[in-house]
Amino acid sequence: MRERPDESFRKLTRFSSPQPVEANHELHDDLVNGVSAEYLRADDTIGYDPVRAVDFDALESNDGLIVNQLTVSQGGHNRRPDVVVFLNGSPIAVPELKNAASVTPPRS
Repeated sequence: MRERPDESFRKLTRFSSPQPVEANHELHDDLVNGVSAEYLRADDTIGYDPVRAVDFDALESNDGLIVNQLTVSQGGHNRRPDVVVFLNGSPIAVPELKNAASVTPPRS
Protein backbone atom coordinates (compact mmCIF):
# COMPACT_ATOMS: atom_id res chain seq x y z
CA MET A 1 0.00 0.00 0.00
CA ARG A 2 1.63 3.23 -1.11
CA GLU A 3 -0.02 6.59 -1.33
CA ARG A 4 0.20 8.14 -4.76
CA PRO A 5 2.22 11.40 -4.95
CA ASP A 6 -0.82 13.25 -6.24
CA GLU A 7 -2.71 12.40 -3.03
CA SER A 8 -0.59 14.92 -1.11
CA PHE A 9 -1.29 17.50 -3.81
CA ARG A 10 -5.03 16.74 -3.57
CA LYS A 11 -4.91 17.30 0.19
CA LEU A 12 -3.30 20.70 -0.37
CA THR A 13 -5.75 21.81 -3.04
CA ARG A 14 -9.11 20.51 -1.75
CA PHE A 15 -10.69 21.88 1.37
CA SER A 16 -13.24 20.27 3.63
CA SER A 17 -14.99 23.56 4.37
CA PRO A 18 -16.87 25.67 1.81
CA GLN A 19 -16.43 28.67 4.15
CA PRO A 20 -13.53 30.88 2.94
CA VAL A 21 -12.23 31.72 6.44
CA GLU A 22 -12.21 28.08 7.55
CA ALA A 23 -10.64 26.98 4.25
CA ASN A 24 -7.96 29.66 4.69
CA HIS A 25 -7.14 28.35 8.19
CA GLU A 26 -6.95 24.82 6.80
CA LEU A 27 -4.61 25.86 3.99
CA HIS A 28 -2.42 27.80 6.43
CA ASP A 29 -2.12 24.76 8.68
CA ASP A 30 -1.27 22.51 5.71
CA LEU A 31 1.37 24.95 4.44
CA VAL A 32 3.00 25.39 7.86
CA ASN A 33 2.77 21.81 9.16
CA GLY A 34 2.56 19.79 5.93
CA VAL A 35 0.02 17.12 5.06
CA SER A 36 0.35 13.54 6.25
CA ALA A 37 1.45 11.12 3.56
CA GLU A 38 1.17 7.36 3.93
CA TYR A 39 3.95 5.13 2.58
CA LEU A 40 5.19 1.56 2.79
CA ARG A 41 8.43 1.14 4.73
CA ALA A 42 11.16 -1.34 3.77
CA ASP A 43 9.95 -3.68 6.56
CA ASP A 44 6.42 -3.73 5.03
CA THR A 45 4.91 -1.57 7.77
CA ILE A 46 2.97 1.57 6.97
CA GLY A 47 4.53 4.91 7.84
CA TYR A 48 3.24 8.44 7.85
CA ASP A 49 5.37 11.52 7.25
CA PRO A 50 4.48 15.12 6.53
CA VAL A 51 4.82 16.33 2.96
CA ARG A 52 5.69 20.00 2.99
CA ALA A 53 4.84 22.37 0.17
CA VAL A 54 7.09 25.08 1.64
CA ASP A 55 10.61 24.60 2.99
CA PHE A 56 10.72 26.88 6.03
CA ASP A 57 14.17 25.60 7.06
CA ALA A 58 15.84 26.66 3.79
CA LEU A 59 13.75 29.50 2.40
CA GLU A 60 16.12 30.04 -0.53
CA SER A 61 15.17 26.60 -1.87
CA ASN A 62 11.57 27.73 -2.45
CA ASP A 63 10.48 29.18 -5.79
CA GLY A 64 8.28 32.28 -5.88
CA LEU A 65 6.56 33.99 -8.79
CA ILE A 66 4.20 36.96 -8.98
CA VAL A 67 2.10 37.21 -12.15
CA ASN A 68 0.19 40.25 -13.38
CA GLN A 69 -3.06 39.85 -15.37
CA LEU A 70 -3.07 36.04 -15.65
CA THR A 71 -6.07 34.78 -17.61
CA VAL A 72 -7.81 31.77 -16.06
CA SER A 73 -10.45 29.93 -18.11
CA GLN A 74 -13.06 27.69 -16.53
CA GLY A 75 -16.32 26.51 -17.99
CA GLY A 76 -16.09 28.89 -20.93
CA HIS A 77 -15.61 31.91 -18.66
CA ASN A 78 -12.39 33.89 -18.51
CA ARG A 79 -11.24 35.59 -15.34
CA ARG A 80 -8.23 37.86 -15.08
CA PRO A 81 -7.17 38.63 -11.51
CA ASP A 82 -4.90 41.64 -11.06
CA VAL A 83 -2.12 39.65 -9.39
CA VAL A 84 -1.52 35.98 -8.56
CA VAL A 85 1.24 35.01 -6.13
CA PHE A 86 2.70 31.53 -6.66
CA LEU A 87 4.91 29.66 -4.19
CA ASN A 88 6.52 26.44 -5.40
CA GLY A 89 4.05 26.29 -8.27
CA SER A 90 0.90 26.73 -6.17
CA PRO A 91 -1.18 29.90 -6.14
CA ILE A 92 -1.21 31.14 -2.55
CA ALA A 93 -2.65 34.64 -2.88
CA VAL A 94 -4.87 36.52 -5.32
CA PRO A 95 -4.93 40.14 -4.15
CA GLU A 96 -7.34 42.48 -5.89
CA LEU A 97 -5.82 45.88 -6.59
CA LYS A 98 -7.88 49.04 -6.70
CA ASN A 99 -7.08 52.21 -8.58
CA ALA A 100 -7.31 55.06 -6.04
CA ALA A 101 -8.09 57.50 -8.86
CA SER A 102 -11.23 55.58 -9.84
CA VAL A 103 -12.70 55.06 -6.36
CA THR A 104 -16.16 56.52 -6.06
CA PRO A 105 -16.39 58.89 -3.05
CA PRO A 106 -18.89 57.91 -0.33
CA ARG A 107 -22.37 59.36 -0.64
CA SER A 108 -23.53 61.82 1.97
